[in-house]
Amino acid sequence: MRNNSTFAALLTKYDNQILVPLSSVCEEFLGVNYRVARRQYAKNRLLIPIVRLSNSQKAPLLVHLEDLACFIELQRSRAKYQ
Repeated sequence: MRNNSTFAALLTKYDNQILVPLSSVCEEFLGVNYRVARRQYAKNRLLIPIVRLSNSQKAPLLVHLEDLACFIELQRSRAKYQ
């Protein structure tokens, strides 16, 4: 996946950070605000995997850019065939 142009574009957009806060991507890529995204995460209904680096409730919700790139590519391929 790391050869993918979507992944490369996301890396550039987020200054080569592999993990980015959910709050940074939810509106642009998921179409919901952070509050709704957190609620969906709590109910296991968020469309992308989320990473927490500790068990603390205060630990930030993070998105791995490879997962986000896969999600974007999946949405793109679904749109092609509709």
